Amino acid sequence: MIDTYLLTFNCARHLVNPEALAPSLFDALPQAATIPDVLAISLQEVAPIAYSFLGRSYLKPYFDRIATTVHLAAHLHSHGNERLEHVATRSLGLTALLIFAKPQFRERIQYIQSAGAGVGVWNMGNKGAVAMRLGVSRPGSEHVVDLTFVAAHLAPHENAFAERNKNWEDLVRNMVFTSDDDSAYSFSEEVPLWSSIEPSTETSGLFHPNSHLFVAGDLNYRTHDSSPGPEAHKIYPQPTASSELPEHFSHLLKKDQLDRERKANRTLHGLVELPINFPPTYKYSVPKDTVSQTRSVPGGDARWEWAIHRWPAWRRTGNDLSVILASAVDDRFCFYHSPLEGKSIKFDK
Repeated sequence: MIDTYLLTFNCARHLVNPEALAPSLFDALPQAATIPDVLAISLQEVAPIAYSFLGRSYLKPYFDRIATTVHLAAHLHSHGNERLEHVATRSLGLTALLIFAKPQFRERIQYIQSAGAGVGVWNMGNKGAVAMRLGVSRPGSEHVVDLTFVAAHLAPHENAFAERNKNWEDLVRNMVFTSDDDSAYSFSEEVPLWSSIEPSTETSGLFHPNSHLFVAGDLNYRTHDSSPGPEAHKIYPQPTASSELPEHFSHLLKKDQLDRERKANRTLHGLVELPINFPPTYKYSVPKDTVSQTRSVPGGDARWEWAIHRWPAWRRTGNDLSVILASAVDDRFCFYHSPLEGKSIKFDK
């Protein structure tokens, strides 16, 4: 069994605060669960635009903060009994993918292949995707199973769902996995692997018959096909236990673009996601001197503070396996651009 944990987070071009993020990093896990075998973190808008494209040493402080967060989170969740080690990092423009693993699982990684492609303005990488494919040995067997992780950031705006579909098409067409060429990446770092297997010199695409595929990121699919009017914010979702009430978030989810486009076979082909049972994760509007996404109103009830210029929506992950748990993670210190989302997947291999 491989226990895999996915996180996607739009950093809004800021350094993260490890002490604030770490306590909630594994909130999608049951409290008594062990930390996962492998952790894949999809980051969007990882740093200011100039730093993201200059790359290398300009990006290292941003990735160091993420690594510190992961190490602290593993320590807190396991009460100091388990740890995660950095395996590899790749970034392309403003999008990055980081892989961490338990020490005993890292020893099973036989090779790493990478791919990346830009979309958006001149396809230069202000939007796009970066991916890694891990070849993992099966205990007691000579066979290797591939795990493919993709970090993606697609076109924004409510009415641009067709452009997002085209982004996905371009990524599938243009992402080619190789083993020994990191020249295309803004940042590339990888620990030495304990492997006697030579990585294949053959290139391959995103969909591969021996690979399990996981896609996570700021896919930007919205819950409405046009921008909200001046009065639209009055019907945005609010806390309520009853799905029968019009302010329950499930009514907004019925208009979800990603669900519609995926079922119509126009995007994320062959991927599935768990039914969403938590409120929208985007976009909150919170004064800088507070750390809460809600406010009290007369009567003691709480209300979610949404940005009124965008329809509330969900940040997403997808995969070709059954997900056992999906949860929005506490994002009170995350600049309210896009909170962290976690998903845990277990499968026998």
